[in-house]
Amino acid sequence: MNPALRLVAERLPHVREQAGLMFERDEDFRELCDEYQMCSETLDRMEGETTANRAVRDEYGALKLRLEAELLRYLAEHPGS
Repeated sequence: MNPALRLVAERLPHVREQAGLMFERDEDFRELCDEYQMCSETLDRMEGETTANRAVRDEYGALKLRLEAELLRYLAEHPGS
């Protein structure tokens, strides 16, 4: 399984099957998953750094939540894709 899709499936298990199908068929959805993965990895790295700017960490946290909402919205708008 693609690492970006795996991350989405772990975070949003209730849409795992639909996300897998969408990932195979839809380039825009794949790109959204890749963005989510990059954001998550960046946030994880920043959490481990004691010198990381708190405001920047908070922005990445908010971005991650917005990307999760966008993933769910995309799946809701393309239910049979």
